Amino acid sequence: MDVQSFYRQMADYVRWKSSLSTQLSAFLCWYKTYQPADATALRCLRQALQTLNSDSFLLVLVGEVSRGKTELINALLYPQYDCKLLPSGPGRTTMCPTEIYYDPLEQANVLRLLPIETRRSSATLTSFRRIPKHWVSVPLDSSDPTALAAALQRLAQVKRVTTEEAHALGFDLGHLKAASDGLWEIPAWRHALLNMDHPLLRHGLRLLDTPGLNVLGNEPELTLSNLPDADSILFMLAADIGLSASDTQIWRDHIKPMAEETPERVLVLLNKMDNLWGEASGDQAQVSANVRASTARALRMSEDQVLTLSARQALQAQQQPNEELLQFSHLPQIEQQLAQQLIRNQEHLSSSVQVTDAIQVMQNTRKLMKERLERARQEREQLRKVLDSPAQSAAQINSLRQQVRHLHQLYRRQSLDLRAYQRELERRCEAMRVPMAAFHLEGLINATYEEMLKSWTFVGLGRVLGKFFEQLHQRSDRLRLEVQAANESLLRIYENARYHRRNPQEALARRFDLQPYQRQLGLLEQQAREFRRSLVTMLGLRRHRAARFMHTLGQEVRTINNQLQEKLDGWVESAMTPMLQETEQQKETLDSYLKQMTQLRQQRSEQWARVQELKQELAVQEAALSELDHIITSAQATPAAPLPDGASLA
Repeated sequence: MDVQSFYRQMADYVRWKSSLSTQLSAFLCWYKTYQPADATALRCLRQALQTLNSDSFLLVLVGEVSRGKTELINALLYPQYDCKLLPSGPGRTTMCPTEIYYDPLEQANVLRLLPIETRRSSATLTSFRRIPKHWVSVPLDSSDPTALAAALQRLAQVKRVTTEEAHALGFDLGHLKAASDGLWEIPAWRHALLNMDHPLLRHGLRLLDTPGLNVLGNEPELTLSNLPDADSILFMLAADIGLSASDTQIWRDHIKPMAEETPERVLVLLNKMDNLWGEASGDQAQVSANVRASTARALRMSEDQVLTLSARQALQAQQQPNEELLQFSHLPQIEQQLAQQLIRNQEHLSSSVQVTDAIQVMQNTRKLMKERLERARQEREQLRKVLDSPAQSAAQINSLRQQVRHLHQLYRRQSLDLRAYQRELERRCEAMRVPMAAFHLEGLINATYEEMLKSWTFVGLGRVLGKFFEQLHQRSDRLRLEVQAANESLLRIYENARYHRRNPQEALARRFDLQPYQRQLGLLEQQAREFRRSLVTMLGLRRHRAARFMHTLGQEVRTINNQLQEKLDGWVESAMTPMLQETEQQKETLDSYLKQMTQLRQQRSEQWARVQELKQELAVQEAALSELDHIITSAQATPAAPLPDGASLA
């Protein structure tokens, strides 16, 4: 697998999303043209499009300083610019967390830098992102690789400060370089945002380079938000050094919770293997196997998730170029693992609720179009028979009258039952909203913040966090009971429906699923407790850092609660969609029969006019169905688009 493998997989991933998005957009336009307005269907389609268009792949590189993270990024991005893009090497590497991405809505090829002095504030990085005046902007010339690399050297800038200033800004002196005049070298910047027009980045790849324990211990958003959101985490170690104390602390405090939650997301990379290979007297493959095995045992990871690498050789191989050296560096194996993670993301996205609901709308619409066409053909044939034999008109009207009476009774009963079912589920939703109340949550967050400021010691912070999460879990337990009752009500509705089709499988597929949010809360608690330990043991607790930690923690809890609220807001409508569509279909059939009765009572001239009208309607509907078939066929044929079980579009 050559160096272009990850590029190709990213391109395939984007083509798949783009193709599916194009077909859904085409269907949305078709739907607005040929179908009566249906808020539920339109919401499903727009949510699916939003999900596809906003999806990206976040790759986070974590490790101590000088583990080769930036060198690996240079190797991944090298083919576009033919230069070592980011500063890397002894004494000149990226000194602050650096996000590398492409956003067409922002000015391209711009480096934005947040001064390190902003750490004195308790404000979070998210807050500073919304205030452009705090950032220093550096325009980049992507047409000149030398000038581009020179401009990006600003990421390696440092400044010298006193011991008091270093402590005030949250630095552990044990991880700083001392200057000859008694000052300390610290990063000049707190955070960097690099918006670049690069093929991989344009395809949706986002990179986050995190330089060491000093940063992870100071920026709770990296631990509580960015790491849990990552699609893939590369934990970088130096093979020639082994697992150091600071490596172990990063693993324990920041990576291990994710590795336990979703092991496939985390890769451990043993970089600088060329140093060991050069010293080895025996088989180099055996040396790699031994190092992988010992590291996997130490971290309690599968050996499949521990890989060897020489980022330096990978970059050299592309500069020369040298295919043999590239293979020797093991970069292709890393790319293969990342490509597999992309495929897993694609499978997850294709089976997401948003995409499967949109597919269901397409299926149902196609079915309704065929039924509508069949009714129009039947009406046309009836009118032709009446025109050919007027004596049959009375008999047909009488037959239709009986059908209309039956359909009207069925529709009325369905409508009454549907409203009763909706009211029952709405009552359940109101009960579910009680433990999720935002004002109660805000009160809890604010009270915890105030209590934390009074107890900012290791023990005090642990006690405050324990109480905070205990109350959050109590809320979650109350919500779980209400969700269980709501799901039981939904199942009873589908099992015991009197005038709708009984289909318990629909209820099972549309239950309110609380588990993802419970897992998020559990992971957040684990991350918060580990971060609390690093906050104190590494740095000595500072009030503004503890405040920033609590601000970030509160925001993450709000995010989980808001996601729950959004899901709950649309749940009743989503849960009742099959019955709602069945009732609407019944009404459409009733209206069609009433229209046929009216036509049969009309004069012959009007009946002839109606036959001609039906002829035109049938032509339009047949063309519309043909267009819909083409859209569905194209969506079904979208390359590398695995559909969930039972979700065939045909």
